[in-house]
Order: sequence, then C-alpha cells, then structure tokens
Amino acid sequence: MENAGAALAQAVRELAEEAAVRRVLIVAGPGSNGGDGLVAARQLFREDGLEIAVAAPLGLCRQMESPATLAARNATALGIEIHQGGNLADLLRAGPGMIVDALFGLGLDRPLEGTARTLVETMAEAVVPVLAVDVPSGLDADTGAILGAIVPAHWTLSFVAPKAGFFAGEGPAHCGAVAVAGIGVADGYAAAWRALQTR
Repeated sequence: MENAGAALAQAVRELAEEAAVRRVLIVAGPGSNGGDGLVAARQLFREDGLEIAVAAPLGLCRQMESPATLAARNATALGIEIHQGGNLADLLRAGPGMIVDALFGLGLDRPLEGTARTLVETMAEAVVPVLAVDVPSGLDADTGAILGAIVPAHWTLSFVAPKAGFFAGEGPAHCGAVAVAGIGVADGYAAAWRALQTR
C-alpha cells in the first residue's frame, strides 16, 4: 500500500503540473483502494503548489490492523482532516481542479446501490478531470461492465498490470489514459497477472 500510494502521489504531482491544477480532492473508500489514496494524501500534504482535501464519504476502514486503517491513522496523525459522511457535494462545490477516485477498486463485484451509487453519480457529474486509482469506481475490472454507475476517468493509474475490463465492454470509454505502476511486485507474479488479464 505504501508503494501504491507513492506511485499515486507521483502521478498526482505530474498530472496536476501538466493540467495547471492546484486543488486536489482525494475521495477515499473504506477498503484498500481508499488506503492507497490516504497514503498519497500523506505524501502530498503541505507540498508546495498543491492543496489536498480528503473525503471518506463512506467512512474509514473498520478492520483494526488493516493497512487501510493504518493509512488513515498515519494521515490523521500528520494533521490531515478527513471529511467523513455526506459532505462530498460540498467539497466538490469548493472547486477542486482534480478528483482522485479512490472510492472502489478491484473488490467491487456487484451493482452499486443506495448511498454508494449516489456518491459515484455525484462524482460523475462533477466537471473536473478524474484520476482513477487502479480501476474507475463502478467498473467491473474483469468484464468492463458498469456496475450500476461509474465515475468516468480522464486517467487511470493501474497497479501491477492493466485489468482485462479496461479493454472490454465499457472499459475503453471510461478509463481514459491508462498507466501502470509496478509497486514492487515480484516480476514473476506480475508476468503471471498480465497473462491472466490478456487471455
């Protein structure tokens, strides 16, 4: 997670500079995807030229010693305010120049409903470029199907290898420009993962 967060932070730096963006809103989910976003927030916090806001509209991870819980604890200890609850629309009205979509990742395997779907739809309606973390929220990473609603990404930073769903179904229309970060995974494992994704 530290490696993924570091790769994400570097992508935010580069894309923010390229797009002349100063204010970045990281929307973190309660799982590992959100943990990646929180690690990136910690690395970008108080960095010259960037203003980082963090929202966790579904709350933070509740597993006592999970990496995502540790990421939240470390971010809070640094003084980062994590906005929890139903205030995502308010944060979007504050005018970020970029959204980092770290809400849902590979673990999403059923159609979004209720609050989760509303949050994805709210992000999708924002007229702001989006960097998706690993997978755009709402995309089935295997099939490319939309799971009820989706946050269209301008860029997707995928970890280890591109996902099969990027090239199938609705994937090509919603992933934007795809980059891959190796995040320190062993070469053999990464090669096997790539082979599975391209079969």
